[in-house]
Amino acid sequence: MQASMACSLHVHGFNPLQSHTNHLPETTLRLKPPYYAFTQPRSPPSGITLRRNFQPQPLLNLCTPKVSSSKVSPLRCGILSNMYGGKENRGVGEWLVVASEVLSTAFPLWVSIGCVVGLMKPSFFNWVTPKLTIMGLNIVMLGMGMTLSIDDLRGALAMPKQVLYAFALQYSVMPLTGILISKIFNLPPHFAAGLILIGGCPGAASSNIITYLSRGNVALSVIITTASTLTATMMTPFVTAKLAGKFVTVDASGLLVSTLQVVLVPVLAGAFLNQFLKPTVKVVSPMMPPFAVTSVAILCGNAIAQSSSAILVCGGEVILATFVLHASGFFFGYVFARLIGLDLSSSRTISTQVGMKNSILGVVLAMKHFGDPLAAVPAAVSTAKMQTSVACTPHLYRAAKGRVHSHTNLVPTTICLKPHSTFTLSESSSNLTLRCKAQPQQLLNICTSTNSSFRAGPLQCGNSSNGYSGNEGRGLREWIELVGEALSTAFPLWVTIGCVLGLFRPSCFNWVTPKLNIFGLTIIMLGMGMTLTLDDLRGALSMPKEVLAGFILQYSVMPLSGFLVSKLLNLPSHYAAGLILVGCCPGGTASNIITYLARGNVALSVIMTAASTICAVVMTPFLTSKLAGKYVTVDASGLLISTLQVVLFPVLAGAFLNQYFQPLVKVVSPLMPPMAVAAVAILCGNAIAQSSSAILISGGQVILASSLLHASGFFFGYVLARMQGVDVSSSRTISIEVGMQNSALGVVLATKHFGDPLTAVPCAVSSVIQAIFGSMLAGIWRQSVPAEMKH
Repeated sequence: MQASMACSLHVHGFNPLQSHTNHLPETTLRLKPPYYAFTQPRSPPSGITLRRNFQPQPLLNLCTPKVSSSKVSPLRCGILSNMYGGKENRGVGEWLVVASEVLSTAFPLWVSIGCVVGLMKPSFFNWVTPKLTIMGLNIVMLGMGMTLSIDDLRGALAMPKQVLYAFALQYSVMPLTGILISKIFNLPPHFAAGLILIGGCPGAASSNIITYLSRGNVALSVIITTASTLTATMMTPFVTAKLAGKFVTVDASGLLVSTLQVVLVPVLAGAFLNQFLKPTVKVVSPMMPPFAVTSVAILCGNAIAQSSSAILVCGGEVILATFVLHASGFFFGYVFARLIGLDLSSSRTISTQVGMKNSILGVVLAMKHFGDPLAAVPAAVSTAKMQTSVACTPHLYRAAKGRVHSHTNLVPTTICLKPHSTFTLSESSSNLTLRCKAQPQQLLNICTSTNSSFRAGPLQCGNSSNGYSGNEGRGLREWIELVGEALSTAFPLWVTIGCVLGLFRPSCFNWVTPKLNIFGLTIIMLGMGMTLTLDDLRGALSMPKEVLAGFILQYSVMPLSGFLVSKLLNLPSHYAAGLILVGCCPGGTASNIITYLARGNVALSVIMTAASTICAVVMTPFLTSKLAGKYVTVDASGLLISTLQVVLFPVLAGAFLNQYFQPLVKVVSPLMPPMAVAAVAILCGNAIAQSSSAILISGGQVILASSLLHASGFFFGYVLARMQGVDVSSSRTISIEVGMQNSALGVVLATKHFGDPLTAVPCAVSSVIQAIFGSMLAGIWRQSVPAEMKH
């Protein structure tokens, strides 16, 4: 073979190595002989160059403009490759863009804060006027308009079938589901009208990032969002008048005029700016996400504040109705898309688009055109509830064998190219094969057995896949495992539901006894024990520095932070004791999946969780008695015995079963995730129910204290680990392990050994707060790949 010969791979409109951009211009991969094959974990030979002459399309249609200041650097091959390896040093503009994306991705947190403030302190929103409400929505729509260009229209013309079906499902499934739920739940007229109004709204701008996480078609998502938003000018007033008119009087012409004002005009204005004033858009665009997120949080908080007293009486009814509405949208959107013959990627996209609605538009329209302010409550609740509900959707799709896209954590992979002068994928796809030689690492320490029946299929490059297609047929066990992983990943949703029910319907937990509390935590610890093997011990011995640093920080940073925060906020004795107890608990089992999403060291996370849990038998009672003893009487010996019963014994029993009764573990392990998730939700809900009236008076103080506690754990865990010379990946892991605690253990211990039931409240609130903070941190850290993971 001649040395001058070269192999070129031309990919027209698609790049199989892309990270998160679907439609790409032509990309050329040039290999100089003799490098016709290389393994992924090694750095690519110097003869490989990858040139791109494009900007990545934005994932967040809400706020990220076409004109981005971030630069794309050449792709790197590594253990965690298939992602962009950008420059470590960023300019101010680039950091603004990154911060904007993180803010907009985590906006459910800010919406939840706005709703809680509106519920607890409605006077806080007295300054919000109707004009300010309209201006806030105009900012959101203007930001969306700045992402539009002629390319979006071309994309729609290239996918007419998918866009047409999505449009039909968008304005049929959700409005009809809204009226059916209103009838089934026998909702009051104002709540029913508000629920139907949500169904008649266009797709949510945040659906693009959920589509990306779900391995859907991001370009199609952007196009559908744009199309449904523009046509909402006619469809939303028409559908609402026809269906909601059965419950309340609807001003259809007023709805039409308002939709024109707050949707069409600002969207077209944003598109005009993007087309003809790109320098202005480039300057303004980094500031749009904070404005948009702030607007949404204020609008939803104000809607809740207008009817806070009524929501406290019947809020659970609205929460349940909105949850069923969005769940139905996701389900029927996917099923109908598959029935009409669409591929998996497009079906997932349509499901996300149908299930996620522009609820903030519903808030503005309801407050302006419905006489009763309660009509805006379902839309406000929907904004936060919808984002929490979709937490399980991406992980359910990501676990599916049908398509595992480029951002999956792959182990050593081999790429083989047969030499041709020039070829395209469509013509010579058989010349490019990607073979996976190992199974994916286990991510969820809480529930997945080491004896997994999942197998990784061969990777394929296709025109719309960017992933591998495994065997579509599944057995019952595999489906149970898949649903179990999705449930355990989305556990903040179920914990939130449990806490809300405990707050507004405490009688739902009258059947929960202290013995059931202990049984629930035993189930969680048994499931964790079933994941432990001798390999974990060997792994700990190979990373003594990291494990020791994590252990020391685990039982120093959080206990001291709990004590100091209690002093700083001058918490009542029962809340102070509960907060310190949370800080003295071991690492949370959900930290493994957060570590994976944050590009941390998953193996170290598993080892640290196991080590801190076993050592909690001694450390948790000792530290709690020393620090919390200043506030309340602590029964140290009772804590020690209880920790032995609910931690050490079940963990060792699970490890014993995994070692000597693997066939039994293989049968039982798929059932552990739903049982563990249900146990955590019930424990936290019961802790809230025991003191619901007191929480409604001073709940904001507990939320603030829990937020400061976990923020301190994440921050100091990372900083102190780096100061000790630990690498970036392991420092991220230690930060997450320190910041995320086993709050369920705190709930059980507080309920059993502290006289005041309010002591368990910080533990229950903590389980939700730490999940939100962990998800935000994972979003921030996913923006950059640690240097040790690039090679």
